[in-house]
Amino acid sequence: MARVKQITGIASFVLLFTACSGGGGGSSAPPPAVTSDPSPVINRDTPNNGQPFAFDKPGMRGLVQAVVLENPIEQTILHCTVTLRNGQECNLNTLPLLGMETSSPSIDDVMLRVLVSHEWMGTRFRDLLEVLPPEILLMTRGLTAIIISHDIRPSFYTTQTGAIYLDPDAMWLDEVEKNDIDTAPDYRSLFGLDLQFVMLWRYVKDNEYATITPVTGTRTIGDIKFLVAALLYHELAHANDYFSISRQGSLDTTVPIHIAAQGVIASSRLSSQFSLRSDTMSALARVSFLGLTASAAQIALLPEDVEAEFSTDYASDYYNYSTQREDLAMAFEEAMMLYSFGIDRDVAITNRPGTDDCIDFLVTWGQRNRIADPAVAVRAIYSVGELLPEVAAQVELVVNAQEPPTQMIVGDDWCQNRFLGVTSSARALRPISASEPPVEWLVPYL
Repeated sequence: MARVKQITGIASFVLLFTACSGGGGGSSAPPPAVTSDPSPVINRDTPNNGQPFAFDKPGMRGLVQAVVLENPIEQTILHCTVTLRNGQECNLNTLPLLGMETSSPSIDDVMLRVLVSHEWMGTRFRDLLEVLPPEILLMTRGLTAIIISHDIRPSFYTTQTGAIYLDPDAMWLDEVEKNDIDTAPDYRSLFGLDLQFVMLWRYVKDNEYATITPVTGTRTIGDIKFLVAALLYHELAHANDYFSISRQGSLDTTVPIHIAAQGVIASSRLSSQFSLRSDTMSALARVSFLGLTASAAQIALLPEDVEAEFSTDYASDYYNYSTQREDLAMAFEEAMMLYSFGIDRDVAITNRPGTDDCIDFLVTWGQRNRIADPAVAVRAIYSVGELLPEVAAQVELVVNAQEPPTQMIVGDDWCQNRFLGVTSSARALRPISASEPPVEWLVPYL
């Protein structure tokens, strides 16, 4: 059996290169800025993190080109999203949002806005759009462009250009394609190592993983579509947070794109109306996701201490606490994965064993389908209403029809807790050691 990558990942090592200002907690005030970047949402690849600026990636700058041959706007997209010779020259007149041109984008419309470093990436992206939910096409209305390059890691969205930048690691189907992709590790995997707890997550359907993919060999579109769907729902949530279709008619199209993005946006309204309460979780999230140094008090916290904070608050995931923007994107992503595919999300607080074997991660507290908690559900439903009003009523029906969240079995490991609702005797017969993917320190996009 081919070894598989656990895209479910470890939430305590996860940081999106996306909308990264603001944050949850008892107060809705944003945390101190962690970057001097001129965009109000970029918090990535800055000298503050010891990394080069994202647009200085030589592969992306030198290789990407339009997927559509003889694309009349190729040079405009390149100039305004990749080369950035002078950001002041690019505005929403120069490169309009897709929703400014059509209220119902087709796949052909979207592909006109796609740049890739390797031809197969464009082919694959189109293949995926053909099998993914139509809601994803609707959400491209909030974008200027989509860039897919071998050296983008991790995926991110930025208001500086209004584009999303996708890591193609989720998209390869064979070893030849895989070998085109940069294998450099994500520097964020070192964040929060001093903390005594880990927060795990995974998407499951019928007690089976929904977003794991083979690490070697070949993959199919079916193997990768759920992972790519989650990625796109998340990154497109950031784009529509700033440039929702309801806001596009009132935008100033003459100013730089990141200036046009400013104002009261959906994530700010979510934080104002449904504020997260735990200052402790917000402070921990800055360690785990923004790379701040843990205090002695934070290092001393045990999984049970984290349980007391997280389980009584309203976030769907630990990552919600990193910023207001991520709070909205996480709530939206989870709701849409449930609505589109009937896929549930697990979240758990465990020890930090120092291994990558899931049997060593012992659950202190965990839930499946936390979105079904009424206090969590109302935030998710609100998020969908803000970002994708066309399906808000249908999503609300699906979310409200869910059974209450299923509690994980305290003391059982992360492996065994996948089989919720299965009798003890049946659980004991599961060949965990042979079938369970290891817990790996990976940061795919979340």
